[in-house]
Amino acid sequence: ETFKTLPNPPTVETKAASSLTQTSATLNAAVNPNGGNVSECKLEYGTTNAYGSSASCNPSPGSATSAVAVSASLTGLTANTTYHYRIVATNSGGTSKGADETFKTLPNVPTVVTEKASLLTQTAASLNATVNPNGGEVSECKLEYGTTTAYGSSASCSTLPGSGTSPVAVSASVTGLTANTTY
Repeated sequence: ETFKTLPNPPTVETKAASSLTQTSATLNAAVNPNGGNVSECKLEYGTTNAYGSSASCNPSPGSATSAVAVSASLTGLTANTTYHYRIVATNSGGTSKGADETFKTLPNVPTVVTEKASLLTQTAASLNATVNPNGGEVSECKLEYGTTTAYGSSASCSTLPGSGTSPVAVSASVTGLTANTTY
């Protein structure tokens, strides 16, 4: 008669998330089955470290004796939100849970509204708009102008609208315009 002792539980490592968008992400991890067939492999995720959701590992790590890279593609996430995640893998020797990691989905693009120009003279105007950053820091803000819808010129907003969640008035003063001309 022979007998075989149980393998060590899988060795797991939670890795950085990738391919982040407003509503999707790819979770990454490494699983070493330690020679025992992995019967369950999942990436748990949620907005707290209680997780609440999970996605199966792809590919299944099998019964290898070295680390296998696994991932899970998530969809239906909420924009501009921090999520917690970790790897969980089980073989006949037990279950291992990886360290908690986080990622943040991207914010939605800013919502912009072009407003009427003001302070008109023969050669100058103040261009006006509102920008709702939708929770993401606005890195560039400019008002484009020209004599056609190809625009051709732009002026930077006098102030950046920040990263709030409500509309912020922005403007740019332009000079050197031609009198009696439609822009």
